[in-house]
Amino acid sequence: MEEQSKKERHSQQLLNKHANAQPTNDSFNKKKDLEDILEDLVAAFPEGCFCRPTPEIVNQIETALNDLLIWSTSAPISSGLKMKLQDAINTVKTQLDKNPFSCCDSIKTLQALVLVLLKVIAHPLVGNLIKNNLQNLTQQLQMIFVGYIACFACKPEPIERVTYITNFGNSILNVVDLNTNMITRSITGFNGPTSIAITSDAATAYVTNYGNNTLNIVDLSTNMITGSITGFNMPAGIAITSDRATAYVTNFGNTDVSIVDLATNMITGSITGFNMPTGIAITSDAATAYVTNFGNADVSIVDLATNMITGSISGFNIPAGIAITSDEAIAYVTNAGNNTMHVVDLATNMITGSITGFNTPDGIAITSDRATAYVTNFGNTNVSIVDLTANMITGSISGFNIPTSIAFRST
Repeated sequence: MEEQSKKERHSQQLLNKHANAQPTNDSFNKKKDLEDILEDLVAAFPEGCFCRPTPEIVNQIETALNDLLIWSTSAPISSGLKMKLQDAINTVKTQLDKNPFSCCDSIKTLQALVLVLLKVIAHPLVGNLIKNNLQNLTQQLQMIFVGYIACFACKPEPIERVTYITNFGNSILNVVDLNTNMITRSITGFNGPTSIAITSDAATAYVTNYGNNTLNIVDLSTNMITGSITGFNMPAGIAITSDRATAYVTNFGNTDVSIVDLATNMITGSITGFNMPTGIAITSDAATAYVTNFGNADVSIVDLATNMITGSISGFNIPAGIAITSDEAIAYVTNAGNNTMHVVDLATNMITGSITGFNTPDGIAITSDRATAYVTNFGNTNVSIVDLTANMITGSISGFNIPTSIAFRST
């Protein structure tokens, strides 16, 4: 009787499991739900370029991602794969909500999500009834993201191997091998060079000359000056848009910023309202510029669509140079007045830290991996190497003559 009772209990358990499974039609409905979610995801992403998505598009994407997150909690997949899927979803959501928004970083997280989805679809517990549809939808997502990469030209992070440093003291541009931290070449023909910017294709450098109010054009394949642009007033800083179309040059002498058309090499306009402007940095989408004001110790925020100053960041001490990290989250500003470099959170426009140990710091350049900064020291003729994780100077490069600015040539 006891054995019979065990069998009955076992049979009842099986029936209960079957009954519990019936309303959901087992895994079929789950797979159908996944198909609907993937269709929503495909529909949410716009055709053409992804950067920058509108708030409405982000909301549609996040709604579909939330549905996918809910589906994952009871998905017919292993617990390990379930966790990977949830992590990938949350990473995408976090990236979409980041301020400032990074197109390339967002696309990378979306690609990572697709790879996990492909593993989910290939999982043995997912049946074959609609597997082909799921694969087709996932491949559609994959093709959309590949198109975004081609549109935005997202590439592997460039590797900085060479840097160019202007020397105010002897009017020379030094070329430095960052593998050895040694000067390998010198380019002559400048006149009190104060700043340098290199185009995104690493083909051309533009060097401001404080001594004769010009901007020299340098062919980096030959390291020769090939032209000159006139009309500045004690030019001190320069930044170039990522499309290589426009340069912005700060004029220390007349408190404005010149706008230069690099196709014609002509000044086409100016932005006013600064106080002895020195350093300048612009965002990758050419929407915003940050300009250091030597005269009143603040940084102006400029809307480049209107060419108007929209705000300022205070708390500096004779700010000279400025550089923005590749994710555009942080700015670093050198202070010639107290030999420090301030760390600025660009989401809040607040100073969050300070790095010490410089000697009249001026120019600054940051590696694309955001790990290292190189800072020129006007006061002791060397360049400091800064670990941005520890916010400490870890070394230096010597042999300069009143170095003012620095720019990487990426390979």
